[in-house]
Amino acid sequence: MGADDSRFTVNNAPKLFGILFICVLVTILLLFDRIDAVAGAGVLGTALGYLAGNGVAARQGDPIVPLFKDDHHEGEP
Repeated sequence: MGADDSRFTVNNAPKLFGILFICVLVTILLLFDRIDAVAGAGVLGTALGYLAGNGVAARQGDPIVPLFKDDHHEGEP
């Protein structure tokens, strides 16, 4: 095991950028009091939960493209 064993790569850049955009937008809206903290926390929690892999396709058993993958597990199924 070398120093590069903990690297991750981005498999689905549009999904990552979309979630990051949502997080930044909600944070800005919270800063300017355009939405209340409860609503902002709900949206951020939902976006981060989706980032963790709680998508509809995963729930239905459809094949999905994960956002990140371990480079050192590339040959494993």
